[in-house]
Amino acid sequence: MDPAWHALAGPLAGFALGDDRARRFRPDIGPIAALPDEATPADWAALASLVGPDGPLVLLRPQAHVPASWTVLFRGRAHQMVAAAPVEPPPGFEFDDLGRADEAEMLELALRTEPGPFAIHTRELGSYIGVREGGRLVAMAGQRLRLPGYIEVSAVCTAPEQRGRGLGNALTAAICGRIAEAGATPFLHVREDNDAALRIYERMGFRSRCLIEIAAVRPPDEGPRA
Repeated sequence: MDPAWHALAGPLAGFALGDDRARRFRPDIGPIAALPDEATPADWAALASLVGPDGPLVLLRPQAHVPASWTVLFRGRAHQMVAAAPVEPPPGFEFDDLGRADEAEMLELALRTEPGPFAIHTRELGSYIGVREGGRLVAMAGQRLRLPGYIEVSAVCTAPEQRGRGLGNALTAAICGRIAEAGATPFLHVREDNDAALRIYERMGFRSRCLIEIAAVRPPDEGPRA
């Protein structure tokens, strides 16, 4: 199952461009795009028309079978992990709710730390919280994909000079708590080769459900643009 497709065609349809052939987030939300589980050539053609000024699209699919005419700029795999039990937040941490006034600073932190696709208005997808030191945002986490009964933990990142304090773990747990309060189950994606993160999430109670392919793709020609 393509998690992005079922989010963009379901709970997050209000943030999507496209139709039943192909969908993507608005460019100001991010480059994640999606196709039906059994994509046809017509679906791929529709996806090409959604490429915008933000550049290549990012697909999250169980198997990213990309047509030969498309350019694959990046391909990797990630574990889709689901919380198997309530995630308990560690004591001693305080977080700020992040809003519209924080968007530029959130984008700057994401560009520095590269937690995954993030754009100026990604924050609109759900609750985001952060940690400040000396008035500067140094860590954050939030919510991205939404499926019936599930909400994704995303954009967990910490400035390099602040790592080793457990901020990422604490932020993840706090976001998981908010997801549970909403009556949903937390899930997240972590790169297959990120053994340290995998061990941390397993200790927090997450279990790997499946492997998802991540591919950054570009269509064969310029074509019309969204």
